[in-house]
Amino acid sequence: MQDFIKTMQKSPFLIGGSIILTGSLLTSVLNYVFNLVMGRMLSPSDYGAVVSLVTLTMLAGVPGSALTLMLAKRTAVLKARADYASAAQLFRFVQRISWIAGIIGTAVLLALTPFFARFFHTEPLPFIIFSLIAPVTLLAASGGGILQGNGQFVHLSAFRFLSTAGKLALSIALVWIGLSVSGVIAAVIIGSLLSYMYARWALMSKITRTLGSGIATQVDAADYSWRTFIGAIPQILGPIFYATVLITIFTSIDVIIVKHFLEAHAAGEYSALAIIGRIVTYSGLAIVTVLLPEASAAHAKRAGSGARLLEQSLLLVLVTGAAIAALFFIAPQLVITLLFGATYQSVAPYLGLFGLAMLFGSLSFVFVHYYMATQAKYFLYPFGAATMVLIIGLWLYHSSIQQIAFVQLVANGLLLITMGSVYFIERKRCL
Repeated sequence: MQDFIKTMQKSPFLIGGSIILTGSLLTSVLNYVFNLVMGRMLSPSDYGAVVSLVTLTMLAGVPGSALTLMLAKRTAVLKARADYASAAQLFRFVQRISWIAGIIGTAVLLALTPFFARFFHTEPLPFIIFSLIAPVTLLAASGGGILQGNGQFVHLSAFRFLSTAGKLALSIALVWIGLSVSGVIAAVIIGSLLSYMYARWALMSKITRTLGSGIATQVDAADYSWRTFIGAIPQILGPIFYATVLITIFTSIDVIIVKHFLEAHAAGEYSALAIIGRIVTYSGLAIVTVLLPEASAAHAKRAGSGARLLEQSLLLVLVTGAAIAALFFIAPQLVITLLFGATYQSVAPYLGLFGLAMLFGSLSFVFVHYYMATQAKYFLYPFGAATMVLIIGLWLYHSSIQQIAFVQLVANGLLLITMGSVYFIERKRCL
């Protein structure tokens, strides 16, 4: 037992995970404050428009999330080889791609502005500003991905914190001077841009300290030509992209379906329940953030530590998530009152059930990130099937919040069973 404790103390997950967890908690607090302050400063209709645009931002950020995971994986391999020069060249190359793809994305979003304005019953100006999110999201994703893969967890936490803090401060200022929804969306974009600038500084400072100022002469530019990068997309970006899409759908589709079917007050109660319940998910996010680069490096070295890293991650997520879920069962009224007030006490009986569902989901996502790190693909099929079960279940069974929470429990439990089964089947086959 003592040897196990010493191993865990030296584990990169305990060190890196603690750093990321602290940063994630601070960022989550700021995100909660952002929603609370904007809900009070804006009218209900304007706040609804902000929520709609934030949802679109999440969907538009899927390519950026996939890029982050791909770069984290690739940079971890380069770090394992101590090839910091190639990491610098990779960052510069992806920046060029991000600008080109971002400009194209902005043009597409501008073309869709009339549709968005009609669909959300909002004036076009906020959506015109929103179109600028495309290049900024990709640039920020490139910086965050390489920070993650390079193991710079302090800077990665600061990178995420700066984006949220900038969004909050600028939103308050711009709404206060009367810019309303357009001001909030501008603040979101500027916050992301600030975080990208910080990531660029942190990355290049470390690389310069390691290799000196003449790093450009140490890199073969052909290693990251357009042909090489595009050719790697089907093998590297494909599974990661689809997995990221599935993660995004699996963790957000419930709110969309509930808002569609339930009346406004009940949908708002469920939103509060979902936000509180997903604290369990946020606690596991710190662990999977560290798992991806470490497992990628172990896979690149063909070391036998990959399974051990997965087991350590599952244990840490189980301990932290179970503690939070237990609190939801023991004192749901207290948790809801502290976070949202007595107005939402009607959802207290379902908080423990929802927290347990999120614990199953958090453990599932540990498996998902491990599969992405080790270039596995077969997990996408059961993941897609579990996502369809969630969508169909919510579409058919949504008459009450209790029914919706039960659907979440079944779908997340099914995801955990299938992701674990894939691991044990693959491990048995390799023996």
